[in-house]
Amino acid sequence: MDDLTIHEPSTEDIEIHELQDEKDARIIDKVSEILIERNMLWQYDDVIESEITDFLKENKYSEERLFEVATQRQEDSKYWTLLAFLNVRGMGIPSTNDKKAFYWYHKAASELNDPLGLQETGVFYYHGKGVKINNIEANYWFKKAAEVGMGIAQHRLAINYLKGRGIEVDHAEGFKWLLRSANAGFVEAMDSLTDLYLNGIYTKKNNRLALFWAEKSYYEFYSRTGLYNLMHCYRKGLGTCMDMHKTIFLAVHAKRNGHDTGYRKLVKLFDTYFF
Repeated sequence: MDDLTIHEPSTEDIEIHELQDEKDARIIDKVSEILIERNMLWQYDDVIESEITDFLKENKYSEERLFEVATQRQEDSKYWTLLAFLNVRGMGIPSTNDKKAFYWYHKAASELNDPLGLQETGVFYYHGKGVKINNIEANYWFKKAAEVGMGIAQHRLAINYLKGRGIEVDHAEGFKWLLRSANAGFVEAMDSLTDLYLNGIYTKKNNRLALFWAEKSYYEFYSRTGLYNLMHCYRKGLGTCMDMHKTIFLAVHAKRNGHDTGYRKLVKLFDTYFF
């Protein structure tokens, strides 16, 4: 009979394990923090993924390990939206998994009333990611997210009210949510307001308000759409006096920042007004 010896873990092994646990906890908590904070600032998923990836590289920590730890700790509800994000972006796994992402976002929304979970559940229903397209369900979750201040949800709910997507057309309600989203700092809502006021869509034309939102979009948030809307207002004298100097200055700025449209507009401006 073989002699079976039970090897007790050494003190060194225990210390290494404890250090790894501490690092796992620190990393996963920081990544969750990045995810939540950047979503509250309405950053795009590509930007958030890039920041998380850079953070992991700096700490010599793999995406695979992050996904493994998040899965091990799935009983802790504060990691549900992180698990959803990792699945939808395919971080730490061979390919994306929209069905699992939807499961975790919906769980966070329905059980915790989590703002990000509420918003993303609406987004998934709206685009048919991991679940069948259902605009009625999408608007239900968008409204819940909008009521707790999620700008993306406010903007999408506003557009759906204006266009009657999965909900009865209500221009007043649409503009209410569009203004809330813009006033909260969601730049796409500012750009939508500029367009609607310039063209008199769903409301009367109001060039001054169009100019106001174009300026806010560009000067405060450096929106490319805001930049081009502002150029249009200065060139046509909409909401302000026509000002070709400002128009050309903005076109040069666009060109220097690598926007091809800025170059084309600049050439057209010089051809029209100087030759």
